Parts: sequence; C-alpha cells; structure tokens
Amino acid sequence: MRVHKALWVLAETSGNDRARKYAQERKTLSSTDRVKRDTQWLRGHGGTRLRDLWFSIPLEDRHALLEKHPDTTFSGGTDGVLDERSKLGRQSSARSKTTFKSKTPVKSTATVNVKTAHKSAASSKTKVADMTNFEVGTTAEAKTTSVLDLQRPLYDDTTDSMLMLKTKLMMKACSNYHDVASKEYLLRMKTNYDRGSLSGVIQATVHSVKHAVLLSRSKDKARTADEAFSAVCNRLTDVFDSALGTIQFPPELMSDADAPSLDFSEARIRKAFGTYHGSVNDVHDWCRSSGIDKDPDSPVLDASHTYFGKTAGIPPL
Repeated sequence: MRVHKALWVLAETSGNDRARKYAQERKTLSSTDRVKRDTQWLRGHGGTRLRDLWFSIPLEDRHALLEKHPDTTFSGGTDGVLDERSKLGRQSSARSKTTFKSKTPVKSTATVNVKTAHKSAASSKTKVADMTNFEVGTTAEAKTTSVLDLQRPLYDDTTDSMLMLKTKLMMKACSNYHDVASKEYLLRMKTNYDRGSLSGVIQATVHSVKHAVLLSRSKDKARTADEAFSAVCNRLTDVFDSALGTIQFPPELMSDADAPSLDFSEARIRKAFGTYHGSVNDVHDWCRSSGIDKDPDSPVLDASHTYFGKTAGIPPL
C-alpha cells in the first residue's frame, strides 16, 4: 500500500500523535526501508485513520493538496491512495470516506477545511426515504414490505414540519452511530487478529457487519427493494474488503502500549450512541404530542431480534 506525499504532509500537520510521530520518523529511513515501513504502517490502525481524515476533506481541497505537494510516483487522476488489497481500488469506497467525520482539525496551508464537508452534508435537501418501515422477510415473525410500502412517505402532507425535521435529524444521528460503530469494530477486528484472538476477530467482524447493514438502511435512501439490496451489498463489500485484506498478511505483533486505545474506541461509540438516543427521545415526544403511535425508529425485524431488532438502549415509542 502507498499514499501520495500530500497525505504524509497531512499526517504531520493535522494527524494524531501517532501519525505525526511516524510521518517525521519515516524521513530518516532509507528509500527501501521507507517503502516497507510505510506499507506496514498504512495497513494498521494509523493508516486507516489517516485515510479517513484524507477522505473527509472536500474534493477540491484534496486536489489542491495534491498539486501543492507533487509526487512523481503517482500518476494524474489518482485519489492519493493505492491499495493493492482491493481489486476495486480505493475509488470504489470513496463514497463512504467522503462523509466520515474526522475529529482532528485540519491546519494545512492549502486552506483545507474539514468542516466544509460536514456543512455540505448537513445542507443537503434530499428527503429521507421511508426505510424505517422496511422489514426483511427472513424469519417467520418478520413481514415482507412491498415496493409500494417502501415508496410510501413516513408522514402525510399535514404532519407538522417540525416533526419531519426532527425525524431527519434522528435518521442522521442513527446513520452516524452505525457508521462510527462499524468502523471501530473493524479496527478492533484488526487488533484482535494481531493479538491472535480468534473469538475477538469473529465478534468484532459480526458487529461491524451488523452496523454496516443498519447504516445502509438509515443512510442510503433506497426507494425499492432492489435498491435496498444493492445498497446493503455495497456496504458489506467495504467490510469484506477490509476484513479479507487484513488476513492476507501475517499479524503485526505489538505491545499493549502500542495497541490502539480501547477506551478511545468505546468513547467514540458511546458519544455517537448518546446523540442517537437523544434524537429518538426528541422524536418520540413529538409523536406523542401529535397523536402518532407508529415508531419512526422501528426495527428491521421483530423488536426482540438479536441482531436486527430494536437497538439495545433505544426506547420504543
């Protein structure tokens, strides 16, 4: 795996402590050792977070950085990342990267502003699709929703616009929670793989897959059953590529001090969950005041389903 020179500049100026430390350390290595160490570092957690930071930057600002810091080893038209682990390349998964919300402020002299990406996403005027009523008929208890049901709006035209707005905010918070959780569990899968924990790898992968499916439901705005299946397949492809890419290489032995912080990972998930939980309560209050008894945050399958029921800790209407 290789990345453009601009990404190493970004790592040194705007990355976390580990990214800044390695970006400076690699300058002291010989060209041969640098290629080997770069590949090893980029396949780990530090490389994942650096790529997330890179793709959270608006496209025009990424292009400006690529031009400001030319790299003769990269051809024109590249997105700055060459990942040999995916046959589709990094361009295919740029969809998910452009909306990742980095917590690291970008201070590059190329006037890079990560907040621009967040504002553009928040100002989108596309309507939230009625995927809150989509129930996959895979069990005897689950109902299969028709295409007509998928196309039916969640509320009619007489519904209070404030309730519609709160529902959109809830769906956005729900998407962010599942996005953060899916990515964090993938990172845990890599950590458990490096530590030789088979049970940890399986548990983390299952959780990542679960959240990827639920992310597709809340974010991808599918209007038909075919679109819904396609969206789920795309989300799962990202997870599969990352998981299979990890096991192509031997585990990277590391001490507990070098391992990614589990507390930090859990804190990110808890924060996203807290926002989601609060938005659901807000919507439920408006539903009760409007006389609406159908839960806008209804689960995919039966509420008690282990994986695709009501999210643990989220109250019903």
